[in-house]
Amino acid sequence: MKASVKVMRSYDYCHFEICLGDDDMPIQLVDDIRKEAARLADRAVIQYKQAKKHYQNVLNRGCRIKEYRKEAEEILKISEPDRTPRQKAQLKALADYEFMLLMRYDYQDDWEDRWDQEEYDDPDGCDIPF
Repeated sequence: MKASVKVMRSYDYCHFEICLGDDDMPIQLVDDIRKEAARLADRAVIQYKQAKKHYQNVLNRGCRIKEYRKEAEEILKISEPDRTPRQKAQLKALADYEFMLLMRYDYQDDWEDRWDQEEYDDPDGCDIPF
């Protein structure tokens, strides 16, 4: 009895790959394997999201950032396939947090004022500045 099932998930996409061996395996059994693999993938996604949300909440409060960075250094020493969903989520949450620190929002932007300038006036009356 040889068969393998691969499930790949995304937010709005699911891809299944099924490889059947030379042995005659009932299609229903292969379908059951596919369904179980899909359930496991769903569970892994849920666990990943929960762990990531937890670490984002912790990081957003500014707690233990030095400790998390030190833990991240240790996690990075582990090969990627050997990392747990929790470790992957911790790395992603830290990366997201550090990316967020780079974001600079200028809420006093004057982009609306540009629409009123004559140099941007469209002769056709569309007022598109390009």
